[in-house]
Amino acid sequence: MTINGKYHASDNKKHNTLIVLVHHLGGVPEQLKHHIAFLNQNGFDVYSYSAFLSGKSHWNDFLPTMKNAKEGVVKIWSKELEEVLDQFKEDKVIFSFSFPSLAALLTASKRKDIKALVCDGGPFSHLLLAVWRFFTYHHPIHNIFFKIHLTIQMYLAFKPSLIKSSIKKQLPLLPKNLPVLSLQSLKDRQVPPAYINNCFSKIKHINLNVCQLKHSAHLQGLKTEREFYIKNVLDFLKKIDFNSKVFLLK
Repeated sequence: MTINGKYHASDNKKHNTLIVLVHHLGGVPEQLKHHIAFLNQNGFDVYSYSAFLSGKSHWNDFLPTMKNAKEGVVKIWSKELEEVLDQFKEDKVIFSFSFPSLAALLTASKRKDIKALVCDGGPFSHLLLAVWRFFTYHHPIHNIFFKIHLTIQMYLAFKPSLIKSSIKKQLPLLPKNLPVLSLQSLKDRQVPPAYINNCFSKIKHINLNVCQLKHSAHLQGLKTEREFYIKNVLDFLKKIDFNSKVFLLK
């Protein structure tokens, strides 16, 4: 597996912990340039990379590829992330976006070098409904019969039975009190916060922190509420003891 990634070094590095960015389905690392900028400015080195299905922003591009992924998209994302993390000896914070946040959590459950996670717009339950909303708001399909067909096809392409199995086996293995910041956009029509909270309700042993973005749509928090978004991310990161192997969040 070849990873196409880039290391973004901070000009005023203050922390030895590396922040690894995991973009949303169909996204590209370049879409996270503003995240990289504010993290670099605040002393964090950042690594971004092109995950599976990167750049395939239209359903007609990524759906056939998803169907052919026998082990499932989420497992492929997780394997890629493990390969990225293995490149670096320092501790890491995973900063993930939308549904790939599930892969981030599953990966963290198998490692000892993850200090915390920041999850923007994910992970979420109600996958079938989320896909329906995807074809309602993100890629609107107006023919109801075609929309139903595509929704079912994309849902099945995610290999939901494999996802459920991984969740049941892996998420209980997440480190106790692992700090997680959940960034939830209250105007998110594609992934309502209730879907995200339902997913996290199954992981009661982590140290979950929720930041509600009152004026933002899906993954638009940094653009819509820039100062508030940055402040909450940095406040969360500053509460973590990066010099200790023990997870501390006061």
